[in-house]
Amino acid sequence: MINRSQPLCRRTRTRPRPAILDTRQADANAASQASSVPLIGSVMPEAASPPVLCDTPVLRNIVVLCYAAAVTAETPARVERDGTAYAVFLVGTRHYVTQDACTHGPGSLSEGYVDGDEVECPFHQGRFHIATGQPAAPPCTVPLRVWPARVIDGRICIDRE
Repeated sequence: MINRSQPLCRRTRTRPRPAILDTRQADANAASQASSVPLIGSVMPEAASPPVLCDTPVLRNIVVLCYAAAVTAETPARVERDGTAYAVFLVGTRHYVTQDACTHGPGSLSEGYVDGDEVECPFHQGRFHIATGQPAAPPCTVPLRVWPARVIDGRICIDRE
């Protein structure tokens, strides 16, 4: 929930968001939709056509992270799922998902500074290319783990495998 009494950020003219998104509602919505969507491999009547969720291929092991509207170009989101912390970025019109923890130190990349297609770690100012996870500036040398992101029904999803 946004506290309207908080001052606006001078640079982005937005109010700060909580560091961790509350995804319980997204989980509940995904669970209710999962019960109404036929499973992959289930037999459907000849006359019925499968529901169209999006224009991307069906992902087998889908993990719903957050609503796409919750992520802006200036403010990435941090989402925890099954013990893994993800950083969700918006670069241009595409969403990208990387591991949230910096590979060099204890920095959280979702709290870092986004400059174009790179994110700067707030702990030691190392940089990573968001789309590929490759280190872009020292002291970072180990690439980030990245997952292909899909927007399905307004939610950012990844294929865990």
